[in-house]
Amino acid sequence: FKKTKDFSIFLLRHSSLLDALVNTPSFSLKFRLWKHSGILKLSQFFNRLGFSFSEIKNSWVRLKPKVKEYFKRHIVKHAKYFGVNVTKMNSFTKIFNSLNIYETDKFYKVSNIDFVFLAKSMFDLIINKKINLVKTSYWKIYDIISDLKAIKYGIRNAKKSQNFVNKMGRIIISKKTYINEIFFRYSFLQNLSNINLTHTTLRNLSFYLMLAFYQKFQQKKAFFVIMQLKNQSIITGSFFNNEECKKIKEKLILDKNIVIENSDCNNSKTLILILNKGQEADL
Repeated sequence: FKKTKDFSIFLLRHSSLLDALVNTPSFSLKFRLWKHSGILKLSQFFNRLGFSFSEIKNSWVRLKPKVKEYFKRHIVKHAKYFGVNVTKMNSFTKIFNSLNIYETDKFYKVSNIDFVFLAKSMFDLIINKKINLVKTSYWKIYDIISDLKAIKYGIRNAKKSQNFVNKMGRIIISKKTYINEIFFRYSFLQNLSNINLTHTTLRNLSFYLMLAFYQKFQQKKAFFVIMQLKNQSIITGSFFNNEECKKIKEKLILDKNIVIENSDCNNSKTLILILNKGQEADL
């Protein structure tokens, strides 16, 4: 292990500069990347940093050391200029021997913050039965910290999930495929049965859209994402107010036909509901 400094940027060491910032909610929401003007603003941000297009598209591990050091020294200041708060924090990395001859680093580095993202990703896969429960248990998640293959798998899945959230969020906003009610907004996801979406990915999407519409309209409304499958529907909701979340949860919990999963009204202010075909939820 080695002491280091880390930033509140999504999986920076395992992405390109462009992908890392696009997948960081504070950047994508502040720049409004669902709009053409937002893309231009992000381009202006990189121009201010003095980076070329090839540099921002290149993966972090392939960048020259001087480019990385310049980014680390100046990212907080330049982000603040654009109204984005990037936090610099004490961290540590676990170092593995790298087998990739194309990487400028001789070692594969994973920070404790990276591990939080990949561990959440692996937990989510287990809960939603996307990976073999016979071979994997909750406690074996701790073994990941020593298993480079599992680490890379978790990081790939975390990136894939966040990419979906950003892409689908931009589509829903730009194409206006949502419905605006008095106290909340919602959107249907259809024709996605061939995509293995987990509950956490859907919850992150509803949370992203809730914040995005707040940026757009300055109205604090809950947002629900409804994914319709062949035999059931999954509803994920995100709230600004935990009391509003608890009120709806208490109302729905009386209905024995509705399954409430992974609800957390106190911290993340989210609900996940599962309805079998033909059922309805009165929100």
